[in-house]
Amino acid sequence: MWYDLYNSEKILLWLGDVKGSEFVKNCGKYTVKDLGVLSYIVKFMDVKSILKRAPVSYADAFDHGKMKVEIGDKRAILKITGGFPPKYSCLAWCGCFQGMLDITRAKGTDKEIKCFTKGDPHCAYEVLWD
Repeated sequence: MWYDLYNSEKILLWLGDVKGSEFVKNCGKYTVKDLGVLSYIVKFMDVKSILKRAPVSYADAFDHGKMKVEIGDKRAILKITGGFPPKYSCLAWCGCFQGMLDITRAKGTDKEIKCFTKGDPHCAYEVLWD
């Protein structure tokens, strides 16, 4: 079942306002890491394989927006267009990308490089790994 934009926004705003920004980022991270049996299987995948599937996974989970991924050598740019993300969504996505790095045992970093709420045409994230 898809998470609609309205309820996703309400949940993120509540979590961020009550628990704080770091809590939101950790929620994103542990959403990826706590997948039960699936998290065990993912440990045997590499970062690029997961990133290639990211747009399909996004479309399976959300009924708004679209994700595009540009993968290079140990670097990826993920762009999310459409919808109107709440102020904490970028932190949640950064947490998800860190969780992806952690679960595949890849050393790396992620950061927000564009943000819709800051006037950019879309949200974008850079993921780097060794």
